[in-house]
Amino acid sequence: MKISRHLFPLFAVSLIHLIGQGFLMEGITMASKPLIVLSLIYYYKKEATASPIDKLVTFALGLSLIGDTALIFQDSNDLFFIVGLAAFLLAHIAYTWLNFNLVHDEERKFRISWKDLPIIIVGFGIFLLIKDGLDDLRIPVLSYIVVISIMAIMARQRWKRTDKESFWLIMSGAFFFMLSDSLLALNKFVEPIALSGFWIMLTYILAQFLVVQGVIRFIQKIRPEAGSNTKSNIT
Repeated sequence: MKISRHLFPLFAVSLIHLIGQGFLMEGITMASKPLIVLSLIYYYKKEATASPIDKLVTFALGLSLIGDTALIFQDSNDLFFIVGLAAFLLAHIAYTWLNFNLVHDEERKFRISWKDLPIIIVGFGIFLLIKDGLDDLRIPVLSYIVVISIMAIMARQRWKRTDKESFWLIMSGAFFFMLSDSLLALNKFVEPIALSGFWIMLTYILAQFLVVQGVIRFIQKIRPEAGSNTKSNIT
């Protein structure tokens, strides 16, 4: 399998950041963290065929960049955590809408089925584990959990409605998003996790990359005009 040269900046920045996290090198982690999403935006722009969904993908990644930057300073002021939470909540709404459209049929409906129960149970279980430590953040965090769970459900509901490779890439990305955010929540609101920064960022980088790669594969394999029938809604 040939690796695109456009991925090298993401690999390099991610490796530097994870080494910084592993050895608790705060200066390196702070400087490299915003570069992760920036290098992913660069990769998407270079690899993806022009499509009406480009703005939505860039919007989601741009919000993620805001969230990453805000969370760098969360330990100094809780306001930065709120800003980061809000930015990622909006990013996951964008990813939800993306999943809603990245299918090869024209059906645009959201239905909860028994197949979605594992995602709902995980989301509810995480909230139960962290709720006692949330205090005034209970409603914002619960809202975030609901949104990210819906995003994962929409990713799951692409099954048999798109290319298998695109499905599994985005579904895996949704899984790693939930895992990363669960680790972050448990570390912040329950008790510290050893090397938490490393594990949170490793799963987060995997999540973002897998979702973007899934979008690229969908555009390349299924519908080069992806999103054109909903262009007025997206652009």
